[in-house]
Amino acid sequence: MPYRCTALLALGLALSGCDDHVLGEPLIDDTGTASGSMYAADWDGVQAFFEVRCDACHGPGNDFDLRAVIENELASADPSTNFYVVPGDSDSSVLWRSIDQSGTAVPMPLGTPRLDEGEFEHIRAWIDAGAPL
Repeated sequence: MPYRCTALLALGLALSGCDDHVLGEPLIDDTGTASGSMYAADWDGVQAFFEVRCDACHGPGNDFDLRAVIENELASADPSTNFYVVPGDSDSSVLWRSIDQSGTAVPMPLGTPRLDEGEFEHIRAWIDAGAPL
């Protein structure tokens, strides 16, 4: 009997140390951002979101590498051609409209319910701040 209790206690401790995302919940907010987003409202925070939510379909090695597309677009000599991220204007950015599932953009993640706003609000803030890399 004591072995059974020890095994259950060990299992409980092991699970308590798991990342919340592994258990199906969003990552824990450790950025301390005022907006309540769980990621920082900068390029690093956007990339961290991509890694967790987008890389399976849009990561390095896939046909549509989201990071590379956005970096190339933002580095363009002609910002008037920006489509996925329009610096300073999240409402005109396909990236924002897709994740927010608003407007005519294809809702992402594809075939899933809309993500919790706290998980992606930092993307709007980053775009509206000019989308600096």
